[in-house]
Amino acid sequence: MLTMIALIFLYFLPSFLARDRRNFAAIFVFNFFLGWTFIGWIIALIWAVTAEPQPVLYLAGANGPVYATIQHTGSGARFCSGCGTLAQRDGRYCGVCGRAV
Repeated sequence: MLTMIALIFLYFLPSFLARDRRNFAAIFVFNFFLGWTFIGWIIALIWAVTAEPQPVLYLAGANGPVYATIQHTGSGARFCSGCGTLAQRDGRYCGVCGRAV
């Protein structure tokens, strides 16, 4: 039983290494379907190690740490620092909670 668990972990090793990468889903699907071939497993492993990490913002919340991923909208829009909703581009205050953006 332990051998089977170790082999499953080894099979999904590229997916475990890519869990905080930007393209985790693609690496997992590739690993799941083509990992049984040695070449597919090696490609998934290299892809997982060289993939760009997902940017994460650490915030101290009332109930412990809160982790939020950073996404760029590209349109110059800003997010409210209080509630996290998308604020208007030229707005100074959040329309939901009223805090300054």
